[in-house]
Amino acid sequence: DAALRELEEETGVGREAVHIEQLRAYGAPGRDPRMRVVTVAYWAVVGSLPPLAAGTDAESAALVPVKDLDEGGVRLAFDHFGIVRDAVAYIRSRLEDDPALAARFCPPEFTITELRRVFEAVWRTAVEPANFQRQVRKSGVFRRLPGTAASGSLGGRPASRWAAPEVTASAAEALVGAAPPDGAPMAGAAEAVESPGSLGPVSVGSAPEAPAAGPAADSADRGDGAPPPASPVSPPRVRFPRPRRRRPAPPDSGGRG
Repeated sequence: DAALRELEEETGVGREAVHIEQLRAYGAPGRDPRMRVVTVAYWAVVGSLPPLAAGTDAESAALVPVKDLDEGGVRLAFDHFGIVRDAVAYIRSRLEDDPALAARFCPPEFTITELRRVFEAVWRTAVEPANFQRQVRKSGVFRRLPGTAASGSLGGRPASRWAAPEVTASAAEALVGAAPPDGAPMAGAAEAVESPGSLGPVSVGSAPEAPAAGPAADSADRGDGAPPPASPVSPPRVRFPRPRRRRPAPPDSGGRG
């Protein structure tokens, strides 16, 4: 609630269309020369932004291209550049294990091309269209809708329309075992991690309730004619691997391979 309130007060972005999750805590001594300060960082995805308006103690609010962050073209106070870099690295890895997150950048109904452009923008890497389309269709994560999208200005075959189920799991519950940013402590459901800055254990998820133990809990035949307890159905676990950037071929040395 505090993070959403700060986001709205300092940028004008309301909480209605914001997906927000905690990233990590930062508390290294000396990160703020004035005093010992602990920062709990959050990241958010907003599909459609209103005009940004700085408020309260924020001097300005603006969108910054990820390209400028990657190339060091943005200056931020204290260790905030490292915090933003951690968030971008985490979101990039998150897309590989949770492709439904990309749909939050899109309208409720989208085409596969629109979805692919989200991956390309976040990863800053070209994605092969045919392979990506096969991944989307076989993943079971995205749902095809009836009808087709309107043709673009260049004409061509109308594209199919797709949607994604609402993601309600937290980052810890959705990404057990996903690769976090370098040095960032991440945990699965019901795990506690020691945050930097001597904050003590911080719970990042709640454990699912274990089924009640009983004499027939592990038996397929209960003897009373009742079917065995149904196993919980896990959501489909798919992975959209990030394509490797092409490197220029080494110069010909004249030797034999």
